Amino acid sequence: MYQPFAVITSASENFDGPFSGLMGLAFESIAQTKATPWFFNLANQGYLASNVFSFYLTGQGAEGSELCIGCIDSTKFAGQPEYFPLYAGTGNATQAVWDIISDGVTYNNAVVTPPLIAIIDSGTSFIYLPPSRAAALYANIPGAQLYINNRFYVFPCASAATIGQVGFTFRGSSNVFNIQPSQFNLGPVDTGSDMCAGAILSSGSEDDIALVGDAFMSSWYSIFDYGNMRVGFAQAV
Repeated sequence: MYQPFAVITSASENFDGPFSGLMGLAFESIAQTKATPWFFNLANQGYLASNVFSFYLTGQGAEGSELCIGCIDSTKFAGQPEYFPLYAGTGNATQAVWDIISDGVTYNNAVVTPPLIAIIDSGTSFIYLPPSRAAALYANIPGAQLYINNRFYVFPCASAATIGQVGFTFRGSSNVFNIQPSQFNLGPVDTGSDMCAGAILSSGSEDDIALVGDAFMSSWYSIFDYGNMRVGFAQAV
């Protein structure tokens, strides 16, 4: 199989950890090289048992995360996955990212924001909402306020245990996909601080897009189904 890749000689400070490389899993239309990404090469040439990849993320830096290429690991979730069609699911030629329609962010199972286009992205650690949506969510959390960079929201650590459940709804489902409280609370903003940061940030752009990363995916086993142009979730165990 022919697969283009790039070699780097330097990296930005965002990649100062012990990284072996960076492998994108979005679609070819946004590839900087315009080359077919590795996963889609495997799928298009029939190398996979199933044209899917799936993630089990432990969160909080714990060991045990898993990327399953061409497979779904049923030992990592409970129940049956629920699937949602891609927002622009018209084929690899026009699809850019793994995006689905969300009917809104929820607080204690009640929708508190207008609908969003949710990009499910394993390469993003947190969750980013347009400023007005982030403000609408945190208006439900006592003592919540924007932090100095106008992206993070903070709330009193003393009340973290009493914060209601935060989650998402997705078009076509009556279920709410809640985030585990341990994944929503990022802990004190500084050593000794009595204010904690939330894993949902302001994106700084009113574009109706939610970037939904690991803070959500660590609660939900996530299946990216290229064969059927859809994303599925099941409760991670």
